[in-house]
Amino acid sequence: MNKASSADRPNPSIAEDVGDASPDLKCSEWARENEVDPIGTAGIYEGYLLIEWPLPWPRDFAETDALQPILRLLDGSGVRLQGLVPKRKVGERRIICFRKPADPFVGFVRVEQRYNPADPASFVPTVEAVLDASITTDDATSRHVPSKEVLICSHGKRDRCCGSLGTTLALQFGKDIWHNDGAIDIWRTSHTGGHRFAPTAIVLPEGTVWGFLSSDILNRLVARSGPVDDLLHHYRGCAGLGSPRIQALERAVLGRVGWNLLDQPRQGFDFDGDRVRLAIYEVDGSTVTWEANVSGGRILPSWSCGTRPEQAAKVDQEWVVTNLSRV
Repeated sequence: MNKASSADRPNPSIAEDVGDASPDLKCSEWARENEVDPIGTAGIYEGYLLIEWPLPWPRDFAETDALQPILRLLDGSGVRLQGLVPKRKVGERRIICFRKPADPFVGFVRVEQRYNPADPASFVPTVEAVLDASITTDDATSRHVPSKEVLICSHGKRDRCCGSLGTTLALQFGKDIWHNDGAIDIWRTSHTGGHRFAPTAIVLPEGTVWGFLSSDILNRLVARSGPVDDLLHHYRGCAGLGSPRIQALERAVLGRVGWNLLDQPRQGFDFDGDRVRLAIYEVDGSTVTWEANVSGGRILPSWSCGTRPEQAAKVDQEWVVTNLSRV
């Protein structure tokens, strides 16, 4: 995988240079071989609704019959539904909502309640209560909860790369951070998008999304250990920022200023043409502004294991950052 930032990547307009895939090639292997840049693929959400729900899940977690009332509650909210593999086989299960406060973005606010599967009539009202509380709560993540929650996609029915690589990563990462004193909670989750970047993970409440992971890499980025430079090619973007182009600019700025950027209130602005701006609001009341040109790079097929690139129904746009400057 090319470790250069998007500012250093070439800008071919059509993906004529990508290799063919044999029928048994996994989509994540193909993405690595073709040095697919994951930036800008994090998705853009007003929040995440996380529900502990027992396996097996259908290919689309949202197609679970009992969750249809929840989808109606979420309709138009911009909140993404994610399943969580339960921590325990019996007993209460968690419903957690991470909701984006007003801009500028500095992290999602966390609200949690629990429901009893033995009392199904309480399920929808509990979800409603969590969603309502997430709108009215403006405090940071409350005490007595993990400082970070790591959602690792292991949804095998959606894509076998996530099912195999994601599950392996979740199990290994859990062993590697057993000594964290509860500061980090690890979840196996349903499809997060971007299975071709498997294994993938979402880190909350900061809302950063990552791909092409190993346990060592995930440990580093969760702990923010060492320089960020050689981890930039794993970064898919921050889901709290307003567009893929803003996500691409933020990654370029992250490479310049380091990990502290992810703790600072920041807001992106898309202008006409390809000019993009990121404003960072300092604790002393000042504002630091970065600008760059963010233009389209390669257009690549977005395909799943079991198919071939030429059969892809969707495509991805890579992004190229140039002329980065602090203004």
